[in-house]
Amino acid sequence: QGIHVEAFKKKRGFSIKVIFRLLKLVIKHDIPALHCNDIGGLMYASIVKVLLGGSLKIIQTQHSFIHLTKNRRYTVYERLFSKFADKITVVSPEVRETY
Repeated sequence: QGIHVEAFKKKRGFSIKVIFRLLKLVIKHDIPALHCNDIGGLMYASIVKVLLGGSLKIIQTQHSFIHLTKNRRYTVYERLFSKFADKITVVSPEVRETY
């Protein structure tokens, strides 16, 4: 209650518009941290963090790694972008073992 939520609608695939929309919101509302639940959100948050000079904190909740079996590039994305997360939480001991 009382928490503002922004929903970003976009087509499938990467969107540069989402990066700039997210960047604008973070600056406008002086948002200190973002919480991500999937690799897509983590990618966008990581790019915004870099654009802000690293001042943005990222909290990633990892639910599973099913996306890694769909396409090999997701493994690369996961390894690269998880390095930008300040905290990673997991939902099970099995997922924790991966980190």
